[in-house]
Amino acid sequence: MNYLILKWYTVDDPWGDGTVVVAGDPDPHLGKVICSNEHAVFNPESYDVEDVGEFIRNTMKHIVEIHNCWIEETGRGAINNSQALVD
Repeated sequence: MNYLILKWYTVDDPWGDGTVVVAGDPDPHLGKVICSNEHAVFNPESYDVEDVGEFIRNTMKHIVEIHNCWIEETGRGAINNSQALVD
């Protein structure tokens, strides 16, 4: 499946805290995990940022916005998940 042509979402309540990005569906049980930074929130001493969780959530949100804008602007997005099955 080509996950680059699917819309991406951050996983927020009730399933997550915005540190995971999934493709195809906002429900992490249905979407494909693209990126997970959950571990970083639990190991903040290894990062030089005051609020690691907020920094990661904002970064994930920005990545999703850029990706979704790219598929909309280029017309490369799939209308639904079944279209993404064609590589």
